[in-house]
Amino acid sequence: VRCETRQFVTSNGLKGVFPSAISKMAFFCRNLSSEGTAAISADSSAASSTYSEPELSLSETMRRVLSLENASQEEKNAFRLRQVVKECQLHPTDTGSPEVQVAIFTERMAQLSEHVKVHRKDHNSKRGLIQLVADRRGMLKYLRRESEDRYLKLIERLGIRDAVSLLPPRVFLPAKAAIAAANRERQKAQAKVLGARAAVDDAARGSDRARR
Repeated sequence: VRCETRQFVTSNGLKGVFPSAISKMAFFCRNLSSEGTAAISADSSAASSTYSEPELSLSETMRRVLSLENASQEEKNAFRLRQVVKECQLHPTDTGSPEVQVAIFTERMAQLSEHVKVHRKDHNSKRGLIQLVADRRGMLKYLRRESEDRYLKLIERLGIRDAVSLLPPRVFLPAKAAIAAANRERQKAQAKVLGARAAVDDAARGSDRARR
């Protein structure tokens, strides 16, 4: 549901400004059944005021019609993303902090995972899921470098396992290169041992000459 502010006029002359399509529907349902006695002033101050949804007294039928259960899957996903952002915000206007981005990545990964389980041949969604995993790992690494406490609090809140390491990645060489490197290290170690033995022999010879 788009939260747009628009002005509507009913057939009996009632005017109002509504923040969303749900408010519009609720307004018409309430005022079309009345006798039109409660009219809103058309001056600029009334036109700039928004309608307050908590004051509505909707019937059970209308509540079921406007329920989120009847929304499309896209609207449900967008609603869930907004809820996740609110839970992880550092301040009311925060939309781009590392915590918020990681939370959005995690929620989108959960949504795509459920989608891929049903549509197993949707390879585009699988590639998107892999990209989201890589993006989240990079953002978690950045957050851990910046603040260890914030990182630990975030993974505990989102239920993510601590699998991010700041150590440099291990380099795996091909078989021939690995064997050659091992031989070079072995030769260096042998040269050190031979050098130590030669030094001991030279010292012994020098002591013998001194005694003579």
